[in-house]
Amino acid sequence: MQHVNDHKIRDYDLVLDNEFGAPGTKEREAAEKEAYKLFFEQYIDDMSLSESDTIRMIQLFSESINEVLQKDVETFSKIQLELDKINKMLLTIIEERLSSIKEQFSSIEGKIPSIEGKISSTAEYLTSLRMLFESLDVKQEGEVIRLVQEKVGEDYITIE
Repeated sequence: MQHVNDHKIRDYDLVLDNEFGAPGTKEREAAEKEAYKLFFEQYIDDMSLSESDTIRMIQLFSESINEVLQKDVETFSKIQLELDKINKMLLTIIEERLSSIKEQFSSIEGKIPSIEGKISSTAEYLTSLRMLFESLDVKQEGEVIRLVQEKVGEDYITIE
């Protein structure tokens, strides 16, 4: 398909996508193969190469492609090694933090029975006090509250 140049600036990635499909699609791959084929046919025709020269040129082109691919593989391997190092560092940091958290938790965990015992005895004490207050008459209750306020301070005990 031939187009006339209208001298407008375009995003040719979009032009190619619209004309031949997105990269990776079968239509785009077929168009790219055809373009490479036409390019090399024209290039060979322009050079007027003999068959042996054409074969040598194809071999050189193949070697160049292999060289580029080899560099890509080496680069990928280097990236993979660096990612492995980062992964190991992160695992070490996570293991250290987890160990620290476990230590902190175990020290807290050891105090839980003591706290539970205090809570239980405090709850029992409050239950006993409630039962005592329920057994007192209004005059006795007021006297107990006044005595507690004197000992502890009025700010802590309020009379309802």
